[in-house]
Amino acid sequence: MKLFRDIIGHQENIHLLQNAISQNQVAHAYLFLGPKGVGKKTTALAFARTLFCSCLTEGDACGHCRCCQQANEGNHPDLHQISPTGSSIKIDQVREIQKIAALKPYQGQRVIFLLEQVETMTPEAANCLLKLLEEPNQEISFILLSTQPHALLSTVVSRCQILSFRALSTAEITRGLKQTLNPGEKEIHLALTLAGGSLGQALKITQDKQLQNIRDETLIIVRNLKKLTLNEICRKAEELAASRDMLAVRLDIILLWYRDILLWQLTRNQELLLNQDYLTLIPEEALFYTPDRLFRIMSKIEQTQRYLNTNVNGRLAIEVLMLNLR
Repeated sequence: MKLFRDIIGHQENIHLLQNAISQNQVAHAYLFLGPKGVGKKTTALAFARTLFCSCLTEGDACGHCRCCQQANEGNHPDLHQISPTGSSIKIDQVREIQKIAALKPYQGQRVIFLLEQVETMTPEAANCLLKLLEEPNQEISFILLSTQPHALLSTVVSRCQILSFRALSTAEITRGLKQTLNPGEKEIHLALTLAGGSLGQALKITQDKQLQNIRDETLIIVRNLKKLTLNEICRKAEELAASRDMLAVRLDIILLWYRDILLWQLTRNQELLLNQDYLTLIPEEALFYTPDRLFRIMSKIEQTQRYLNTNVNGRLAIEVLMLNLR
């Protein structure tokens, strides 16, 4: 597990948390907001380890004391991690938190509850948690993680100190990839293209050896749509929709492709393009589109992505999109 000094990005948030510890002003409840995989949980766990550590070094956990070792191994008695059971955090889970919160810390001076995906809380669970947040206790800290603040009770949000976690820059993700996996340049380009500023997602992409082939295959289809007959488009749509999860990835690939074409048209700046290994093809493709046409295409792709979050037929959705892209 990482310490504060190992975390990529989010230095402003880290300094805020370190100052809270050094000044003995740790909040009763924090709400970490930001996209999936950008480092919210990593930072929360580093914060917990620093609070527990018995040998702090320059505002960071030592990583070696008994408390740090327990936290690293996931068995510190005063650190409780709560995540959805099934699709939601349920009231029984929050009631269990209530029972633990009524007790003194087992080992240190503070009990920490780390709740992931708090936007999935049932209404009953959210109201039960609210009661705990309304009763500050110097020996208890809550760290709530969420990607969807609009889905939370406003009264829960108002009881928390909010820290926003932005998507990471390409330089930060590249540094994180090289430190962890040291992939080749082509794998890095693919990860940067699809990760959306998420180091966690970039690491998954880099380790998925099939994704490069899927990306190349998808872009070949898109670039040759005008040459396909209606029957061929129907067959390709069926192939692309064979895996609904992978279809979502393919749509991201297509959206980012047209995004790069539009950026090239508007700026002529290659450094802004995500598909860095397609730099010779993007200017050629840009000759066939107007900016207005590209905006409409991207809107259609985003509309298809929204449809796929419902129960629409994936094959029909991608088939209609492909016809619109011709």
